[in-house]
Amino acid sequence: MINSIWFGMIALSVVCAAVNGRLGELSSAVMEGASDAVELSIFLLGSLCAWLGFLRIAEESGLTQLLAKGFSPIIDRL
Repeated sequence: MINSIWFGMIALSVVCAAVNGRLGELSSAVMEGASDAVELSIFLLGSLCAWLGFLRIAEESGLTQLLAKGFSPIIDRL
């Protein structure tokens, strides 16, 4: 269902841009949005890799077990 909503919005924007003679502006906005999406993906991928590395170190050092034992009384009451 959501795919058809997105398709409808994209198709409507292309039709409106063609009617108003702004296809050039639409294509530049699409390319700018794609560039921003790639930049955001690379940033989030770097952050994800860093956190996974920190968590792997914490797991191998036993820090996660220590934290689990420490927070166990609080979590049990929740």
